[in-house]
Amino acid sequence: MRLIIILLICCYFKAEAQTSALKVADSLFQYGKYSEAIQNYKEENSTEYTFTKIAESYAALGNYSKAKSNYKLVLEINPKNELVGYQLAKIFTLTKDYIKAKEQYLSLIDLDYKNPNYHYQLGLIYITLNDEFSAQSRFFSAYELDKSNQNNLYQLAKYHFKKNNETTFFKYLNEGLAAYPDNKALISLKGQHAYNADNYKKALLQFEKLLNLNEATEFVFEKLSLCHEKLYQDKKAIDYLEKALALNKTNSNYLLRLGKLHARLEQFSKSQYYYEFFLKQQDVSLESEYAALAMTLSRQKRYADAIKAYKNALRFNPKSERIKFLIVIVKTEYYKDYDSKIEAIETFKKQYPKSVFLPMLEHKYSELKKEKFHNGE
Repeated sequence: MRLIIILLICCYFKAEAQTSALKVADSLFQYGKYSEAIQNYKEENSTEYTFTKIAESYAALGNYSKAKSNYKLVLEINPKNELVGYQLAKIFTLTKDYIKAKEQYLSLIDLDYKNPNYHYQLGLIYITLNDEFSAQSRFFSAYELDKSNQNNLYQLAKYHFKKNNETTFFKYLNEGLAAYPDNKALISLKGQHAYNADNYKKALLQFEKLLNLNEATEFVFEKLSLCHEKLYQDKKAIDYLEKALALNKTNSNYLLRLGKLHARLEQFSKSQYYYEFFLKQQDVSLESEYAALAMTLSRQKRYADAIKAYKNALRFNPKSERIKFLIVIVKTEYYKDYDSKIEAIETFKKQYPKSVFLPMLEHKYSELKKEKFHNGE
């Protein structure tokens, strides 16, 4: 009897010591001393709880491999531990192990089919795996279980936007915005839809709303610029496009559009700047771009530079009849004497006797002959 009492007393103090040590480990964990907490948890009995806390500590330290190993040990003890199963699925996603993440979410859905978040998260995994059909199936299941998930509504609306299913698109879009009018992702989709439908004023309102919601991004600036350009509000189009360019300084499309917009406002020096900026970046065929630069130089009466730019265009397409015609036109403005102007036209006529540009040149040729005669040259 005395021996039994001694054993019971020993077990009691051992249990008390373990409880005290576990409290120390938990305290270390709570204060972010994860490495020390791990060592203390490892000194305890291997239980579902200690493996969970060790896994959480490793995850907090960014050691996802050891976090996964310990979460798996928990599931070996208790396969129905949903919280641990969910944490493991999130780590698989974080480490881009999407196949295992998919399998883990499927296991979670088997445990609790009515959890909408499991369906939504699995839908995101399917998107990453380029399985759009399965993704939409999961997003719809999540929607059936919980119609208030804004992120899920966006995924459904985006899919039907891409598929041009207008009725279904507006169903999810309007449900989302009715519940949360400041949902930036849905506002963006609404603006893009209006733009694609050529309703530029309506699109403009949506992108301006995004700007007011502090969404001062390259995407929003570009869309605002495009809307203003379509509405022939070129100054505003330039303003927003320059803001987009400030966030992406080498976007060649922005440079070309700025060159065109400034030319449209007859701001030829600025147009020239952007065309030249664009050309410095390129190593592909630039016939049309050099031609655009030449035209803006010509409008500034910088004829020598314009001819040089046209000749640069010819380097990419030496047989271009159009470029050679434009060079002749510039020469008729640039050359001082009538003979040189007339000779430029005659040379082109000999080279291209059936050119579609001949009627225009014949008219110019006739004018020059008359001017030469009246001036007594």
